[in-house]
Amino acid sequence: MSRAEAASQIRIRERVGNLLMLRSSVGPIFHKIAQLDETEVVVDFSGVEFMSRSFADEYRSAKAKSRKHIVERNVPVNVARMFTLVADQVRSRRSQVQVSRRSDREPRALTL
Repeated sequence: MSRAEAASQIRIRERVGNLLMLRSSVGPIFHKIAQLDETEVVVDFSGVEFMSRSFADEYRSAKAKSRKHIVERNVPVNVARMFTLVADQVRSRRSQVQVSRRSDREPRALTL
């Protein structure tokens, strides 16, 4: 049996619907994933028509915190683009100039 066959599968459309809009919808998905015995979980995006930026950001964050190996399958092009947009924005935020104060009156720019 291959790894994909041994993995549990979560069908997003069955759990949330075809319009993934709310951050709060992500929590129950990852709660279910955490309860599974398998270490690898396939998240199937078949039939999903839309995903908001906030859902994508929350999903990305929850996946990063999960102890499971999560693999996305059947991801529509527009959903994949939203995941890419969010990942790019997170990377961009991390590399932006951060302001640190030397004193209350003199802000100083630091680059990371």
